[in-house]
Amino acid sequence: VRLRNVAQADGPAALLTGVAPTVVGYGLEGACKFGVYEALKPASAPLLASLGLGADQSAAAGPVAAAVVAGGLASLVLAPAEATRIRMVSEPSYASLGLLGAASRLYEAEGTHAHAHSHTHAHTHALT
Repeated sequence: VRLRNVAQADGPAALLTGVAPTVVGYGLEGACKFGVYEALKPASAPLLASLGLGADQSAAAGPVAAAVVAGGLASLVLAPAEATRIRMVSEPSYASLGLLGAASRLYEAEGTHAHAHSHTHAHTHALT
């Protein structure tokens, strides 16, 4: 019923608001996560061994450490796209700007803090 109401009030295109930042953001996030993981995986076990872990422990913990680092960096790549998406779907003045226009306006209005804050704020609300 809500989808029908949105489509009737704002037109069917309104249902696609925020799709571009989602596709771009998660595409870059996935590419970053996979690329960083694959780049760090070979070096992680020897690095952990040099820090004093045994060979078996290093072999087991190396891929996990690479995955943690890759996931953290990928989240930093995703945050600006998610902040833009949230702003586009929650504020009509951003929706009409498109991905680059909305991201530029958000950055001009609030700086880099807006990207991190909006991302954290959205996930906090999703949990409550």
